[in-house]
Amino acid sequence: MILQFGAGNFLRGFADLFVDDLNASSATDLGPIIVIQSTGADRADALNRAGGVYHLAIQGYRDGKVVDETRRVGAISHVLHAGTQWEKVLAAAGDPALRAILSNTTEAGLALDEADLAPGTEAPLSFPAKLLVVLMTRRATGLPGPWIVPCELIEANGDKLRELVIEQAARWALPAEIGDWIAKECRWVNTLVDRIVPRTASGASAARDRSAAAQCRALCPLGSRDRGDGFSLCRTSGGGALTRYSPLHPAQGPPPQRRAFRPRHAGGRHRDRDSARMPRKS
Repeated sequence: MILQFGAGNFLRGFADLFVDDLNASSATDLGPIIVIQSTGADRADALNRAGGVYHLAIQGYRDGKVVDETRRVGAISHVLHAGTQWEKVLAAAGDPALRAILSNTTEAGLALDEADLAPGTEAPLSFPAKLLVVLMTRRATGLPGPWIVPCELIEANGDKLRELVIEQAARWALPAEIGDWIAKECRWVNTLVDRIVPRTASGASAARDRSAAAQCRALCPLGSRDRGDGFSLCRTSGGGALTRYSPLHPAQGPPPQRRAFRPRHAGGRHRDRDSARMPRKS
């Protein structure tokens, strides 16, 4: 099982698609994704009405041939709204099946909020504070720490998120052993991710996008159809065992230190705000 902070186009057209592919085989099945939405309930409600299912339309070039195909993606189990279902979020944090926590809250989400004065029964305001409470709950169960795989658009995003979570723990004057567990037992990953995920289009705008050869990928909830591209890239780095094992390869032994989803077309690309770049580490 995976907890995912953020229900935006990028994760649904990137990591969630890869998880859907892996879940097709019992050898690599990661289990369902539970999405946590913080910025409003509309998207959560729409995905839940569709049973977590949406479609991904891939348009562009692959191996020199035009591609125009639509994928059904069913990796998402359901979506929880942090503001009204926080107790269910924490229940998921204590599930023994939990393997990893994904996020894309945009770079603006990697910041603390002065209004988060102390942990309570309601969801904190900032994403790092939410993650801290989730990890505290996990630790209290005695279960292993999960992989933390942020996809926000900043360099060394895993290091930055870990620092913010530990800083929040210090602000709340939590026992030192909690910070130690978070830093040492949870598996923090820096990521470089890339895929073009245009916003949903309609009418004349959608027609123009379909006619552009370099526009490739589309993301859509059930009953709608958006756009997007066939290029995707995912590289990870981290400390210790993180460089030998990937959270997206549960049963096949150690993969390479960095995993790349290679481009399926060679044309020029325009990077969008959902891409993240990180310098390689030797």
